[in-house]
Amino acid sequence: MELRGAASSKGSPDTQSILTSTMAKISTGTSSPRKSSFLQLQSIPPPLRPLVRAYLLGYASAVLPRLLTLVLQHLSNRKRKTPNYALPERDENTFLESAKHVLKTGLDPCRFPTFCAALVGGATLLQSKKPTLRRRAGSSTTRYVDPATGKKLAGRTVDLTLFAATQAIDVIVGELWARHKGRRLAAQKWTKVEAFISQMTDPVSFVASCALIMWAWFYAPDNLPRAYNKWITSAAHVDIRLIEALRRCRTRELSYEKETGQAHLLGTMCTDHSLPYEWGDPCKTIPFPCDIVHMGRGPSCEYHAWRRFWLSWKWSMYTYLPLALALQLRKPNRDSLRTALLSAARSSAFLGTYITLFYYGVCLGRTRIGPHLLGKDVACRQKIDGGYCVGVGCFLCGWSVLIETANRRKDMALFVAPRAMATLLPRQYKMEVQWRETLAFALSTAVVFTCARENPRRLARTTGTQAAGARLWALIIMDSSEEAYHRRRCLVQDIICSFGLKSESVTPVEYVGYNPFPVNNFIYKVALSSPATEEHFTRAGHQTCAVLPPLTGESTVIVRLSNPTSMGMNNTNRVENEVCAMAVAREAMASVEGGRYDSIVPRVYAWKSTRMMAGDAPEQGFGWIVMEYMEGEVLDMLFGDMKWDEKKRVIGEIACIFAAFQKAKLPQRVELHGGMTVRDGDIVSGQATMHKGEPSGYVGLWKARIDHALEQADESTLINGWKGGVRERIEKFKNDELGVLIHNGEVDSTLLGLVHNDFTINNMLYNPHTKRITALLDFDWSSVTHPAHEFFTSFHDVHGRVDEASEKLRKAIFSGDFGSHPDEDEDQEAWKLAKTWDDALKQHGGMRPCDFKGIELLQGLWNFVYSICPFELGSKLMLFRRSKKESEAAKERVEGQISKMLSGWGV
Repeated sequence: MELRGAASSKGSPDTQSILTSTMAKISTGTSSPRKSSFLQLQSIPPPLRPLVRAYLLGYASAVLPRLLTLVLQHLSNRKRKTPNYALPERDENTFLESAKHVLKTGLDPCRFPTFCAALVGGATLLQSKKPTLRRRAGSSTTRYVDPATGKKLAGRTVDLTLFAATQAIDVIVGELWARHKGRRLAAQKWTKVEAFISQMTDPVSFVASCALIMWAWFYAPDNLPRAYNKWITSAAHVDIRLIEALRRCRTRELSYEKETGQAHLLGTMCTDHSLPYEWGDPCKTIPFPCDIVHMGRGPSCEYHAWRRFWLSWKWSMYTYLPLALALQLRKPNRDSLRTALLSAARSSAFLGTYITLFYYGVCLGRTRIGPHLLGKDVACRQKIDGGYCVGVGCFLCGWSVLIETANRRKDMALFVAPRAMATLLPRQYKMEVQWRETLAFALSTAVVFTCARENPRRLARTTGTQAAGARLWALIIMDSSEEAYHRRRCLVQDIICSFGLKSESVTPVEYVGYNPFPVNNFIYKVALSSPATEEHFTRAGHQTCAVLPPLTGESTVIVRLSNPTSMGMNNTNRVENEVCAMAVAREAMASVEGGRYDSIVPRVYAWKSTRMMAGDAPEQGFGWIVMEYMEGEVLDMLFGDMKWDEKKRVIGEIACIFAAFQKAKLPQRVELHGGMTVRDGDIVSGQATMHKGEPSGYVGLWKARIDHALEQADESTLINGWKGGVRERIEKFKNDELGVLIHNGEVDSTLLGLVHNDFTINNMLYNPHTKRITALLDFDWSSVTHPAHEFFTSFHDVHGRVDEASEKLRKAIFSGDFGSHPDEDEDQEAWKLAKTWDDALKQHGGMRPCDFKGIELLQGLWNFVYSICPFELGSKLMLFRRSKKESEAAKERVEGQISKMLSGWGV
């Protein structure tokens, strides 16, 4: 996937981008003239840097959340004026002692930081420290020694294994369901029931996990991690004697109408809450009144539920509001306070509802529903208080997750799932069977790492409290060549220095350290120590397509490195084509609504062509562009959550921009199909970026695309250039029939315009406060050709592309006639978006698919050229993923499609 130039302004970065930001701060090999900092690890030998970096990240992930919780609890305890019965009485350490303990335990060799270092750095270094580790580990393994036999017990790493297992299950189930959904959508058989399942899977998973966790908290607290159990108790803010009484009801240690010596347990609680002592005597009061459960707040279960919600919400705000404000301080604006308040209020409402539903569920089970379903005799009352009422509360509490946003529900489900699984497994077991846990961890990490390498976007959704684990996955999948990563950073700094500027910081934008496919561009946000002005960029004279920075200068710029090894790209005049397209588009935007969008295309301040020389390091031949840094958030990240009215307005704005883009005036010397380049200071016709071949007429363009596809097919060991198959028919079609076909199809081959080829909301930035599109990015694939081609590669996110899965929707797009209502079996959302896009484009005077004669023929040609060397057959990685039998079946299927198309054209 293309890496975008100004996406670093996202409001809520995913885990990969968080890791990228962190790694940028502690990376090595920089050529910055500034004094090296400790975190750059320059004093550490390069082979050890990944190990040290992994340890530091693991230590921060393990210690910082605990320290923050400790500080908040300390501040909360100082304000509390009433006795706290939530926790059993015991001697508490002082705040400073607790903080010291947290910092010290993070350094324990059996903790998460050491695990990160071992996994990233390998076992070689650890083996040299083995005696020391064994001596130090003795003081912390007491709990894992069987008191009966004196033998060591396993189980210390259960939580980490379960974390990996839940991630692996999520990957497997998610991938299988995504493929099922893709097949059903392609067949137009996706039902409302399946859509409901997709929507409710995460909430139901959260509900089930919470039910197990709360049941364990009540009846088997040792099955939960100690810190997690303590946090639940603190959040519940309940008299521990009430919990103990319900536990004893379950074990029959406390029984109604039987003298078991338990009256004092709830009797003293009643006295403390100004209730009659007799209400706590199981021999005299059957069942216990709900007043006891309400802890003196009256007999009304509903009033008690409301009070629970209010107190829990207020308690939660003490935690969430400071965190929300801290997050907003990273990029403050006039709406930061409101955003922080709303975010904290929502999260607090979730936790308040969670606690409220649990306790109200207990009341429902005891008084409102339970007695009417099970009976009101003593035996039934014993059963209800012995577990049924708690079970109702456990079932209800998790549904509070519906208050949170859909994106957060998955994160929360993944957070609680390992803890729920832990309640079903022993936390200690014999060393002889530890191989089972080791095997489970190995298989789980294998699944997760495979997904991280081949589909990292699935793991990128892991955020929040999952960040520690997600950073671990990211550490493993970082660029296998760290040296290349640092060479690119050095190159960026050298580029900046060549203009007499100094970089304050160089931050990769959306950098994924390991990617199974070569990325098209490496993009860096560079903060300058002093503003860049006209003098800096004109030292060597003025470049064609470059513009001057504003008079106040630029303090931040984007440096975009074009990767010459990216798949299928023509580097002949790639950088030139991009800067020329940006110049032409920028001029076109200046004419829209009195210059409203004149700054939507980034300014280009300087550029350099790609020049690869044999024997040079790849970075030495990189082409590059220094361009304007654009503010805003990636529209793709916001569009899905918008209400329909805002979506409709945004689509109208995109249509307005695109209509002006279509009317862009080409330079005088750009008269042929292909791309653009710079010659003698002028913009002239040049080669296209997406295929090889000199600029030519329209039929020549299609011939060049077919030749390029055949060249790639020749390189495929599976396709082998279709030799011995349809190769001769393809060549015959190209040489003899192609021109006739285009002519007979009434295609207007004289049309020539600028085509972006990736005009999507993923390449647009948006300001959610002003509700305006602020940038149109990524002109790397731009070309000069028939304007209908834009609808073959762009607008898929608004269902404006002509290759929609639904045949009826395709016909509506081709004809421009969407009718009054779509059929019931159609995707209603897709149809609505496609119609809105078509209407908006018509309103703003843009050319629609229905305005181009022969567009269905051109779409068929586009599919034909792609089929000559499709990604599934041409990519070595895709072939590696499949068995030989599957690959041969795919080849046979594609060859049949090519043959069918050629036969339809009389070849």
